Amino acid sequence: WPMLNETERKVYTEVLMPATKNIAYIELAGMCVEPERIKECHIELDNLINELCLDEDPYIQMIEESMGKKFNIKSTPQRKILIFDLLGYEPLMTTDSGAPSTQAKVLKKMLKKRHTDTLEKIISYSEYQGAKMNFLNVMDENVRIINDKNFIFTSFWLGDTVTGRLKSNAPNLQNIPKTFVRKIFISRFGEHGYL
Repeated sequence: WPMLNETERKVYTEVLMPATKNIAYIELAGMCVEPERIKECHIELDNLINELCLDEDPYIQMIEESMGKKFNIKSTPQRKILIFDLLGYEPLMTTDSGAPSTQAKVLKKMLKKRHTDTLEKIISYSEYQGAKMNFLNVMDENVRIINDKNFIFTSFWLGDTVTGRLKSNAPNLQNIPKTFVRKIFISRFGEHGYL
């Protein structure tokens, strides 16, 4: 406290402390969810993955013939062979070990430079699978029933990031893909409430 100037003390007392109280209320109240909607999102994502028709892609068929086994899209080495050897993309970034990066943001930049349906399918698959693993599965595991309603409780952290932004964990309820997952949250007040 003695090290803070007048402005910093004002921010602490008038912004951070009241925010902490409100965030505690939000943590205790939890977020109301609808498990049926979580199941619907799983089905929707599974359908989108199936619609990619990865088995019918000519480049994926080509890599399967050369390997003599089924292509595993989750395998980073196999994706690298497909993207850099068969599709002929130039690596835009490398990992710490010097290998070509297959991060989604890097692949999207590569797709903007030169479009191929196969790379677009790989990116879409990663996004759909990521939404299932990082958000829907986490939601499934953290639903708690209280008074016949379903809730997810998270922890918010005000001072845990270098930039000072709010952080959420156990589970992380920030950066949820809006196209698939945000629809699982509902108002605890039914039709009379807003989310």
